[in-house]
Amino acid sequence: MTDSSKDSPLGPEAAELEELKSLIDALPSAPRPATMSAERSAAIRSRLIARASAEVGGSTRSTRNYTRLFAIAASVAVIALAVGYYNESATRRELASSSARRDSMIAALNAVVRERDAELAAITGPSVSVMDLSSTGVHPPTARMFWDKATNRWTLFAHGLAAPKSGRTYELWLVTADKKIPAGIFKPGDDGSAVVRATYALEAADLKAIAITDEPDGGVSAPTGSVILAAKVGG
Repeated sequence: MTDSSKDSPLGPEAAELEELKSLIDALPSAPRPATMSAERSAAIRSRLIARASAEVGGSTRSTRNYTRLFAIAASVAVIALAVGYYNESATRRELASSSARRDSMIAALNAVVRERDAELAAITGPSVSVMDLSSTGVHPPTARMFWDKATNRWTLFAHGLAAPKSGRTYELWLVTADKKIPAGIFKPGDDGSAVVRATYALEAADLKAIAITDEPDGGVSAPTGSVILAAKVGG
């Protein structure tokens, strides 16, 4: 290096910078061409082919994974739809069953109301005759018959009846001048009460009496047992 720093107005640093620039300018502007060996070229080509194959294989695996995931998703969707349809069908069946039970209950209640209305009409209507049956004893039973002549309905309410002996029952009779008409057999409840209903057409002038007798189980066509309660009708 020449000692030119003494002559430079910027000092020794500027002189050194100028000298370095001169050296750089003397360097060649482009590298010399070189030929790659066949072995190295083959190695690079092999690595490139292997990398491309790996990328293709990865793409194939990704496609297969995507197909498998799509199939699983489709299966899950089908199962979900089937479960939803089953639940909806079960709900519809339950609603239909509830509706049927409700309709049945309403029909039963309506039947009870109609029966109560008919019973009230049978004992309170303008064409109803009331007859009290009586008996003797210390604590005699009592009974009252309601006869609706318009509908031919007979309704008997009895109280204080003793339970009949084993193999025996009570039987109701409608008595006319020439016959005794069986109108039903019955046994009282634990409290001694009973309700007997019958339908029989009879002219008002023909009825002479009403009676309850003690008879064998199953009833008889003509009274054979003792009279428990009776009512005389008319003169």
